[in-house]
Amino acid sequence: MAVLVASLAMACGSSPATRAVDAGVPPRVDASMADASLADVVVVDVVFPVFSLDAGSTWTDLYRDYFGTSGVASCAGDGFCHGSTTQHGYLVSGFLCPPGQQTDCYDGITSPADSGAGLITPGRSFRDDYISQVLRQEDDAGGGMPKSPDYTFTHVDIERISAWIEAGAPKN
Repeated sequence: MAVLVASLAMACGSSPATRAVDAGVPPRVDASMADASLADVVVVDVVFPVFSLDAGSTWTDLYRDYFGTSGVASCAGDGFCHGSTTQHGYLVSGFLCPPGQQTDCYDGITSPADSGAGLITPGRSFRDDYISQVLRQEDDAGGGMPKSPDYTFTHVDIERISAWIEAGAPKN
């Protein structure tokens, strides 16, 4: 533990304890902590999804990371979104993405406007497609999806989706 404190102090320049001792003020570091083991230290794990362009731009990658049941956008939702033809999200948009049904979700996202959601046109630019107006994006250019969970698509997320659409939205 003492090594950890010393390392942190070195990384930040000089430690407050060193400056206090130099000024004749008792250090504000509890020396009894030097005997503590790492088992006594509580660490909180916070996991944020971090994707890169290397994470892939196939339909399978995008379904897993974004649109599928366990994806960050989870279009199938919790009974309110696009998971069935009776859910509000489907009734409003015509976009269907049943839980755990990657093929049906693909059919829903690629369905043309005259017979479905009209979210994308394979081979066209993401920015020219309806999906760019629907997805909540960092630059506020998008709409308000997903509603729940509340997720904002990053520049990298958009680049991955865009690459898939511009490649013709293959079912891979």
